[in-house]
Formats: sequence, structure tokens, C-alpha cells
Amino acid sequence: MAWLWIVLALILAIGPIAYLMPSRRDRRLAKLRMQARLEGGLVELENLPKLNAEAHERVSAGGVPRDPKQPCARYLLAGGKALRGTPELQVLKHPDGNWRRDPAVGAPVADAWVALLADAAGGFPADALAIALRDRHVSVCWLESHPADEATVTALFAALRALRDAACELATPLVEDEAT
Repeated sequence: MAWLWIVLALILAIGPIAYLMPSRRDRRLAKLRMQARLEGGLVELENLPKLNAEAHERVSAGGVPRDPKQPCARYLLAGGKALRGTPELQVLKHPDGNWRRDPAVGAPVADAWVALLADAAGGFPADALAIALRDRHVSVCWLESHPADEATVTALFAALRALRDAACELATPLVEDEAT
């Protein structure tokens, strides 16, 4: 009987500790996000509009409209003053696989800017949901699905750097026109 009490006491002592231990998924995400910091980027958690929401996610049983959101991670790369003159823009990946401008972010812009972000999508993971260009950074929102590893994050930041450079080249004539 004493052994039963000892085992019960051990379970009560070890149980909460085991509950607080990070899961395999948590450890994998921590590695991805640490690699992002090593690449010079930041990671923010964000909720994007869920474009492929099912009917029950869009409307409640009582007929009340809902705004379904998709949780994801936004990986940001700072552009500093180099991105001055670029518009605020975000493109979303639609269920058909096409990238289209998010009307909720920024004012309407020239098609060249939307095409720039849509063309950059090939360098990002398949589960990327959004690509954004702001006045101080470029970013990609993605789901961090399982096959992703540190090499995926390194490739992602290489694509973000290429996007930043292309945006700077496209913005340079705009900044020069403002100066004259």
C-alpha cells in the first residue's frame, strides 16, 4: 500500500512538469524562429482573413455573419530607408492559387507593384498566405507547416532580400521624381 502512495505522489509531482515541457511542434517552431533571428529578421504572430473558409465558419447557426481568421506567423525583414517611396501593399494567396491585392491594406497602387509581390511568391514556401511591402519592411505570412526546417527559413529570407532589392529598384525612379 505504501508503494501506491509513493507512485501517486510521484505522478502528482512529475505530471505538472511534464505538462509544461514543450511539445515536438513547439521545439520545431522555436528552431525556425531562432533561425529567422539569425537571418536578421523578426517573427510576429498574426491572423489573416481566411479566404477558403467553409460555410459554417462564415455564418453561425443563428445566421450571424462571422469574420473567419487564419492564424499564421509573419516573418519580417527590415528595409530601413531603402524602402522609402514604396507603397503599402499586401497580396493574399487565394484558394485558386493566384495572388491578388488585399484591398484592406494600403491605397490602390500601380499593377507593377502587385506584379512584383506576386512574382516573388515563387521563392516562398508553398503554405505562404500573404506577402507584404511596407515603408520599412518586407514580410511573408506562412503556416510553418511540418516539412519546414532551418534551410527553409534561410531560403525564405533570401527571397525576402531579393524582394526588398527589387522593390528598391522599382521605387528609385519614384524617389528621384519627388526630389526634382
